Order: sequence, then structure tokens, then C-alpha cells
Amino acid sequence: MISPLVQLQSNSPKRSFGVGDLVTVTLLGGRVSGARITRQDAHNVWVKLAGLTVPQPYEIGDRLVLDHSQVVDW
Repeated sequence: MISPLVQLQSNSPKRSFGVGDLVTVTLLGGRVSGARITRQDAHNVWVKLAGLTVPQPYEIGDRLVLDHSQVVDW
């Protein structure tokens, strides 16, 4: 019997997000940005804005506390 040398994880979407994950968040005024989760609890996520572009007046690297509902994609 031949067995694979490398086993790939399935590409199924994750049901939830966690610390260290890259996510898409909604900011004030309906603006959307990429971010990395640095901390989370039951109702809030702490994020650091990341990506190639971040909408004004925000800047790459800004740290924000957002409600879980503001994370729109992960």
C-alpha cells in the first residue's frame, strides 16, 4: 500500500475566527479593511489593521476594539 508523504488539511471554511487570524472588518461609515486579531473575548475583538490599503482616516497598524459583529469575513 502506498501512503502520501504529505497530508493536506481540508480547505473547508472555518466556523469561527481566533487570535492571529486575518479577517475583514467593517469600520465607521461602512468602510471595510483587513485586520489581524490580537485578542478576543465574549463580545469584542482587538484588531490591528493590516493589508495593502486601509481607508482614511485609519492607517495600517492602528489598533481597535470592535464588536464581534463587525468581523464580516475570515
